[in-house]
Amino acid sequence: MDPLSALSLSCNVLDLLSRGIKTTVLIKEIYSSPEGLRKRHESLVKESDTLATIAEALQQAKDDIADSPVDERMHEVAKNCSAACLAVEDVIDKCRPKKQNSFFSAVGASFRILLHKSDIDELEAQLKKGYDQLSALVSERTRYCPPPSPLPYARGASSDGGKQ
Repeated sequence: MDPLSALSLSCNVLDLLSRGIKTTVLIKEIYSSPEGLRKRHESLVKESDTLATIAEALQQAKDDIADSPVDERMHEVAKNCSAACLAVEDVIDKCRPKKQNSFFSAVGASFRILLHKSDIDELEAQLKKGYDQLSALVSERTRYCPPPSPLPYARGASSDGGKQ
């Protein structure tokens, strides 16, 4: 065997070992998790739930606030975020192990995670983009709000108009 072929073979063996170790770590993480998910996916589900709650509140508040171009865009982004949150939950549910505390179920879940990795990454980026857009729109919207009226019982004001 010539030296270049031997080097190529050893690199392929090392690559195979590296992938095996990463897969084993993934299986162990899924197997030992109470939720049956990786920590990254658990936090993604929590963030998705939070964003879905915010988007739902913005959609419900649409009737209570005056319409402006910023409001319309905010509701459009909120609707897109809600759809992305549902998609995240759907993909994550597909990746969950079928049985809790089962090694073979954890192996199956790890392969489903590897299969759906690009979908999860894409949805995560979509949620981050939606969050950033909503943050910017809410910031822009609050600039258009009129300042609150002074309260008659505010500190320093008395009921007799300041006369004592």
